[in-house]
Amino acid sequence: MAIETLKFIISNQIRTSKTRAKFFDYLDRIYSFTEETPTINKKFLTKINNDFDNIVRDYYMASNSKFERKTELDVLAAKYGYRDSYDATSKHKDPIFQAIQFGTVYGIREVRCIYKAKIAVFEKVELYFFIDTYYPNIESWNVLAERLDWIYTIVNPSKEAKEAKKLQEIKGKVNPEIKTAIDEIAEDFRKVIETNEYIWYLKQFLGFTAKFPNGTDYNTYNSKENRGIRHNIGRFVTYIDGVYKLLPNHAEMAEKIAHETSVNTITKWQKKMYDKLGGFITDLNKKFKTTVIGQGLGSHDIVFHFEDGSKFTINNQIVNKVSTLGNYFYAYPTTFHHGYLPDGTRIENPCEFTIKKAFNEYIK
Repeated sequence: MAIETLKFIISNQIRTSKTRAKFFDYLDRIYSFTEETPTINKKFLTKINNDFDNIVRDYYMASNSKFERKTELDVLAAKYGYRDSYDATSKHKDPIFQAIQFGTVYGIREVRCIYKAKIAVFEKVELYFFIDTYYPNIESWNVLAERLDWIYTIVNPSKEAKEAKKLQEIKGKVNPEIKTAIDEIAEDFRKVIETNEYIWYLKQFLGFTAKFPNGTDYNTYNSKENRGIRHNIGRFVTYIDGVYKLLPNHAEMAEKIAHETSVNTITKWQKKMYDKLGGFITDLNKKFKTTVIGQGLGSHDIVFHFEDGSKFTINNQIVNKVSTLGNYFYAYPTTFHHGYLPDGTRIENPCEFTIKKAFNEYIK
């Protein structure tokens, strides 16, 4: 187990029993941490990270001889068609050799990069054993790094994570009829967003391949003229053998990102609608049922049928828009329609105000 390996390393590397006990306590807290029983707060996590940065840096400085490593890396670079390791990293910018060449471990973050390089060269035996020799126990340190990253997302959640948590809290309070209706519409809207985002990326990919059918060189790609390409699809491009090309799995990556974007985007709309409709319907203080009726792609009606015979319809749409600055975004117009009182009287110009006023003033 990673924790046992790290405790063994700490026992051998740290002389004072007090300091060893401190690191053992860190490990116990890290591996017993859960969202329900958090044993670490944000401030304490920063201290733990800093202390482990120091110990992992000392550990790999002791196990590395820069001269020997450089000499052996030059030999390996020649085996893979480069003049030397400098040629592989600086001229050809081979990502694996870059990870190894500049793989001085300053802390936990660098551990992740070297571990990824080791996984990437699994079938290249010489490079794999080179990393294994000069970066022993990198797997155990990587497990620790991943664990610390995960804890950070809990004690310092992103804006999206906070919104998702808030959404879950609201879902537990909102009327089940409203929740079911909104969730049904939200999933349809999410699919619209996902499709739009994915198609947008595909168009960017087609533009790149049309402009650079065989890839492009370093200077051209990094020119001012191609700033838009770097901004839009830079994450999908790799630099191999002096050429910038789309990654082989660029379409799969775009599909995943489009899905994540759709979930994050529609979550905000759901939260807003839970609050808006939940509060409005609660104020009416009437028993009701809902029916969702699709009006076409990206447009749905929620029909509210009240126990006393009154009813009204709310139409929800998703609309693609572009700001004056050229930024793409989504709007969700919500309108009231077909409002009727229990006796069949039509409510003129239905909206939140007129419906609430008519319901409150109705006398049987």
